[in-house]
Amino acid sequence: MKLALFGATGKTGQAFLDLALAASHEIVALVRDPAKLAPRPGLAIVAGDARDDDAVRRAVDGTEAVVSLLGSFNRKPNTEVSDASQRIVTAMRDAGVERLVVCSTIGVGDSFAPMRSRLFKLIIRTLARHIWADRERQERIVRGSGLDWTIVRPGGLRDTPATGRWTLIGSGDPQPAKVAIARADVAACLLAAIADPALSRRTVCLYTDAAA
Repeated sequence: MKLALFGATGKTGQAFLDLALAASHEIVALVRDPAKLAPRPGLAIVAGDARDDDAVRRAVDGTEAVVSLLGSFNRKPNTEVSDASQRIVTAMRDAGVERLVVCSTIGVGDSFAPMRSRLFKLIIRTLARHIWADRERQERIVRGSGLDWTIVRPGGLRDTPATGRWTLIGSGDPQPAKVAIARADVAACLLAAIADPALSRRTVCLYTDAAA
């Protein structure tokens, strides 16, 4: 399958890229700095910003599905991720590409109330409130896109080896006590989600399986 990938230079994006190429998928990655990605068989690199209409169209055109791992650490009021998501959605509709898998984060929307960490809730409400607000906007754009979308909200990301065992729960369902998950497991889940019709137009939370 030929996939457009946004957020390829982040740690989770690189994990996804490794898995997808190993599975013989073709990847078109849009990156601001092509020097951050080494040329590899099956990888096409498009230089540009995800908030630039032309660059996004060049990345999406001719692909069969789109995966977004875009993120921002900007604590000031901003619409960086949601603006990019709107451009991705528009480019997909124009190109006739239907499948969209988006990596969001725990604490967005109805996954906030079930969170068991009071400290994490406090951080979201204070220091990171603008980051989460932009994620809220991003998810609204995706859900209203009319595309065949899936939103995955992983727990706390960790740079640890993949367990190969992860679980998905409803977006507002009770959460486990420990929500950390390896980035490699997130990447595996996103790759599997592309071809999973049971996840069509669903928002889910992702955690390490308690038995792992």
